[in-house]
Amino acid sequence: MVDYVSLQVKKNLRLKMQCPVILLKSLSKKLVNGLRGIVVKLEEDGPTINFGTRGLESIKIRRTSFSVYDPAEKRILAERTQVLLLNLYL
Repeated sequence: MVDYVSLQVKKNLRLKMQCPVILLKSLSKKLVNGLRGIVVKLEEDGPTINFGTRGLESIKIRRTSFSVYDPAEKRILAERTQVLLLNLYL
């Protein structure tokens, strides 16, 4: 099975204050794939995003790990950790 989210997530994510972003994977019933927000705080462990809809306040989006596991070899072939956001500014 192909993990399409890991294909969408860029290797490097460049963010700045007040830039628009989009969430690339559903994290809860309110934090859904495609939800747009604005960066309100930048910290080492992840940006804080104000989604401004659905009664959500500003929420820190932490890094998520992706891995590719080979069941035949019974080992992880590749692994990456990334924030599940895509910046929308040019």
